Amino acid sequence: MVLRPMHIVTALTIIVQLTPGVLQAETIGLLDAYTLALENDTRVQIARFEQDAASAREDQSVAQIFPRLSLFGQFSKNELEYDADVLPSRRYNGARYGAGVTQKVFDLPVMAQLKSTRAQLRSVSYRLADETQLLAVRVAENYFGILAAQRELKAFSDELQAIEQQVTQSEAMAERQLVSMTDLLDIRARRDLLAVKTIEAENNVALAQEAFYALLGERNYEPAAINAVAKQLVDVSPVEASLEAMLANNQQVMSLRADQDAAKALIERARGTAFPTAEIVVNQQHSDVGFDNTTSPPRDTFYIGVNVNWTLMEGGGGRARLREAWANYHVASERLKDIRQRLEQMLRSAHLALNASHKRMAAAENSLESAKLSYQAAIRARELGVGRVLDVLMSRSAVTRAELDSISAAFDNLMSWLELEYVGGQLNTQTLAAIDQRLSS
Repeated sequence: MVLRPMHIVTALTIIVQLTPGVLQAETIGLLDAYTLALENDTRVQIARFEQDAASAREDQSVAQIFPRLSLFGQFSKNELEYDADVLPSRRYNGARYGAGVTQKVFDLPVMAQLKSTRAQLRSVSYRLADETQLLAVRVAENYFGILAAQRELKAFSDELQAIEQQVTQSEAMAERQLVSMTDLLDIRARRDLLAVKTIEAENNVALAQEAFYALLGERNYEPAAINAVAKQLVDVSPVEASLEAMLANNQQVMSLRADQDAAKALIERARGTAFPTAEIVVNQQHSDVGFDNTTSPPRDTFYIGVNVNWTLMEGGGGRARLREAWANYHVASERLKDIRQRLEQMLRSAHLALNASHKRMAAAENSLESAKLSYQAAIRARELGVGRVLDVLMSRSAVTRAELDSISAAFDNLMSWLELEYVGGQLNTQTLAAIDQRLSS
């Protein structure tokens, strides 16, 4: 028995199918895959911890405007000795303890710092939302990558199977000298090339699955198989309307706006150091030790007052802080400007890609139908003895190319739509559910 490339491919497919991990794999939709990845993705987890840290910084700033209660105490053993013998030496225990309350009345830097930390919390919250949307894009990209690789494998496998039939027929005809040796060698060469492409396609499927597993943190799931991808089912807003939505809803834009607000508040804090601060202080103290280690009867002291501090000169430190705050504000403004420009470019590119993918899907569908008809005609002509083997090979290869073009256009259409939803700040679970519906229809 001659071991042919088709036999090798079939054996490899059986081995892959008998692998325990694949047998236990469950099909999963895009939305469920995203939900699973949301709990395992490190970028999202880091953004969550950053949000928690920013919330803690805000709480610290809020704490500065509330009254501060403190307890204090000093306990000692004292020894009093006189040089003259008239008074005897004395050893005694000393104690001083009490409580104090401080309440800020006027402190511009503290209030500005609170405003800044609140803006920083908004910023990291928007970054968390952006990371969750980016995760949806990454999950979809990997999800579509597996489906596209599987469809590519199927296209090459189908062509290989069809060519195998042609090889069998040509070999039988060659024995009766009804086909030239050149034609037989051509078709065998095409079969061998397809066997290599099929093996490469299997490897691409395995690589895509590994990337998908790493993103999900689970190896027991794989995308649900599909037969075709439905055409776009939603209306896409014009570019100008999408730009307005981007400026209003995009999480990156909103995060950098919050960074700009935080930097502006730090300018107020730097300016506030030029003003005095005032706080109310209340102390209650019990003392049973004298000054300079001299004996004194126990006593209670109560103090209430207003502490005012005003720094008049600090060697140019205040101007330096203000200059630094303005520089940070300009940095935040330029970053906001930069992200707006890049997102606008992404949005326009996604619009163009989406429109192009619509046309490509229609063209690929027509091309596939034409290629199938041409292939059937080539086979019929070959059976009637008026066609060439080369014509059959070329027409079957055209079918595979048309199928791959159709697959590429369909998934490019989905990714372009996702990018539009992401740039516009409107990518959510409803978007993924709509894609699931398109894939299953």
